Amino acid sequence: MKGARQMPQVNIRMPEDLKLYLEDSARSNLRSLNAEIVSRLRADAEMKNAQPVAAGQALVTQ
Repeated sequence: MKGARQMPQVNIRMPEDLKLYLEDSARSNLRSLNAEIVSRLRADAEMKNAQPVAAGQALVTQ
């Protein structure tokens, strides 16, 4: 994996209340705001890649 300084940077705008929520979550999870956002985006991407096996059963990742 690339070092932090070699990764692309993305600047975003978000509502103040969302930023405060994410900052609070980051503190609770002992990580930076950036790490919190990356973690949430990765979790969302993994859920999108997970496929349900059958109704009422757990999700299985590929």
